[in-house]
Amino acid sequence: MDQTAFVDALRALVLDKLSSDLADNWQNPPGRFPSGDRLARAEWLKQLSDADRSYVEAFGSEAARFALFGVLAILDGARKIEDLSEGHLELRHIQ
Repeated sequence: MDQTAFVDALRALVLDKLSSDLADNWQNPPGRFPSGDRLARAEWLKQLSDADRSYVEAFGSEAARFALFGVLAILDGARKIEDLSEGHLELRHIQ
């Protein structure tokens, strides 16, 4: 798997699926006993208009894109977690 295929797979499996998963989880919190915070947010979302709800979902999707970009920038070496003068980060796909 080369870099392009890796990024394409992340985009398809994480970002493209995010909008529907995010909306489902926010409106119907998963788990047997969702936290009070999650239930309160779900109730708040249900009271929003469709337009406002789509804005909230867009903010969530954009935040996920920025987070994924940040992780990829760390893997690429463009962002540093720490001083790696004695080594480097490496991600490998081995078959």
